Amino acid sequence: MFRQSLLVAVLIFSSFVLNAQTTISLRLDPNGADAAVDDWYPNGNYPNETDYCSGTWTINGTQVSWRSFLKFDLSMIPPGSIVNSAHLSLYYANPNSFNDQHQSLTSSNESVLQRVLDPWQENLVAWNNQPNVTSIDQVILPQSTSGTQDYTNMDVSAMVQEMVNSGNYGFGLRQVNEMPYGRMIFASGDHPDTNQRPLLIVNFTPQLTCLNLKLDKEGEDATVDDYNPANNNPNEIEYFCGGWTINGFPVRWRNFFKFDLSQIPQGAVIQSAALSLYFAPNNNFFATDTSLTSSNQSIIRRVITPWTETTINWNNQPNTSNLNQVFLPQTTSGTQNFPNMDVSGMVQDMINNPGVSDGFMLKMANEIPYGRMIFASGDNPDTTLLPTLDICYYTLPTSIPTLETSSFEVFPNPSTSDIYIRWNPMASYRGLEILNPLGELIADFDVTGLSSFSVNAGSWAKGIYFIRLGDQPVQRICIQ
Repeated sequence: MFRQSLLVAVLIFSSFVLNAQTTISLRLDPNGADAAVDDWYPNGNYPNETDYCSGTWTINGTQVSWRSFLKFDLSMIPPGSIVNSAHLSLYYANPNSFNDQHQSLTSSNESVLQRVLDPWQENLVAWNNQPNVTSIDQVILPQSTSGTQDYTNMDVSAMVQEMVNSGNYGFGLRQVNEMPYGRMIFASGDHPDTNQRPLLIVNFTPQLTCLNLKLDKEGEDATVDDYNPANNNPNEIEYFCGGWTINGFPVRWRNFFKFDLSQIPQGAVIQSAALSLYFAPNNNFFATDTSLTSSNQSIIRRVITPWTETTINWNNQPNTSNLNQVFLPQTTSGTQNFPNMDVSGMVQDMINNPGVSDGFMLKMANEIPYGRMIFASGDNPDTTLLPTLDICYYTLPTSIPTLETSSFEVFPNPSTSDIYIRWNPMASYRGLEILNPLGELIADFDVTGLSSFSVNAGSWAKGIYFIRLGDQPVQRICIQ
């Protein structure tokens, strides 16, 4: 695999196997929000300064203090998330508008980073209308030990957590004592050297939401059979899953049921989904599970075309997909329950592809007489036996902000089939990688000697994907 180093101005998803921790790396750029203020021109607005000055000096004998405000876009962190860590890096600005370095000439340049409490706009903020800040969880930048010192990986976890909880108005930076002559000079988001711009790396765990869904008489489920293929049976109190005979004729029964998943947002990551089906003692067949002459092993599949319980029959039954299907092994007793069957893959497919997802289908695997399973339906009078679906999911960001300009193009965007990647013929790259919405590598290609490449995305699930070319910042592509 042709893995290259990744510039840290992109959104990267980590593995969700354990706890769905996600890491985002954000670097301020000219489109971001930052500004400098000073009391020399207390109504002056400086939204495009290439550096932050945290310090106090004199101009024509008059004492002047400089402060700075900066804000990162945290909108991709869902409300309720737990911030595991957040680290801010500020870099000495070379060059800078002061033509100077960090100084502690007659006063310490020790500075403080604080959380801003009020809204502000970079094209309006000035010394006289600067927002309030709080000293709670503030971070001290100790007096510099060199004139070009970087302050990297400062722990701002507590402040970022509060921004997620209570509103994000960014950081304020100022000298602690604001006495001449001391100052620090850092690159702003407008600095020409992109590697010197402020960098914030946040690792967070999205809030886990869990639902308990139960089918009842108001829900949709139905049984179909090929003995009366045009009959509609929406009110059966059981699911008969099997193959038997009626008057010597082989008959097959299948069952369709669906839960209301509308409250789960598109783009959610399913942490777990467990389906429970229970044997129905009260059933119209007066029967139990059996594998009389044929195994009653059964299958649950995702339905991929629409149906309604009042119109479905054997002749018009919807199509299904065997992707992520789940097998119910042959029963070991006549009254066996199947609780907590793992249908996470199917439910994730339903969330990813709501337009081609319409519940579950239950059928016996071979549909040969004589075998059957019998479960309570949503219409069963014993409400303790109704089908249930327990789902836990994370709500995650589905997009990535454009934080730096990559030297390659991706088009069309969005796309439904082929995507094209093009870059400067003078540039030399070796590896091109495609990552899925979870940041997992799904394909990589050797593009040595090329200046363009195409990928067919027609079979990809809808959503946001990431394309990485060599060491360039990742670009996103939306597949519709």
